[in-house]
Amino acid sequence: LYVDPTRREEFKTLIRRDGKVADFESEIICCDGSKIWISEHAHVVRNADGTVLYYEGTVEDITERRRYHLTLHHQATHDPLTGLPNRNLLGDRLEQAIQGARRGHSKVALAFVDLDNFKVINDSLGHASGDQLLIEVATRLRSALRGVDTVARYGGDEFVLIIGEQNDARQTEQLLTRAMASIQAP
Repeated sequence: LYVDPTRREEFKTLIRRDGKVADFESEIICCDGSKIWISEHAHVVRNADGTVLYYEGTVEDITERRRYHLTLHHQATHDPLTGLPNRNLLGDRLEQAIQGARRGHSKVALAFVDLDNFKVINDSLGHASGDQLLIEVATRLRSALRGVDTVARYGGDEFVLIIGEQNDARQTEQLLTRAMASIQAP
């Protein structure tokens, strides 16, 4: 039933300890194999001597509400044009990279990419062309780096690269050279 099998045990622990459970949200698998999010509310029903008779409660499908909250979160942390993390998420990603570097005894490189003469493109070819260029640069930067790295749109024509798990300067230089080559290609 539960996508995360530990949720059932958590539910049982709470109801044993508190005699009730409220707003217990979990993702479940339906009979047809689809997944939905539910919110459970339950309490223990006892007889006069305190013996547990049964549990009574309700289950509410909150899938749409969860999707809405995920959409809001994504909009707050990602650039709407490129889909890249925005400056709100950049700090969190940088902190994660630094913590990973500490654990792995490596380093993190941080690079700032500013597109030269971008205003000329917007002014001469229009904002739609400028947007297409930003989308293309974002795609190229993402493909030039590794999965552990982050490309964020800082604003306007500015991007930030967080390159984690670096052990020597040559490795970092190679990645940055590859990133530059990718955006300089016709």
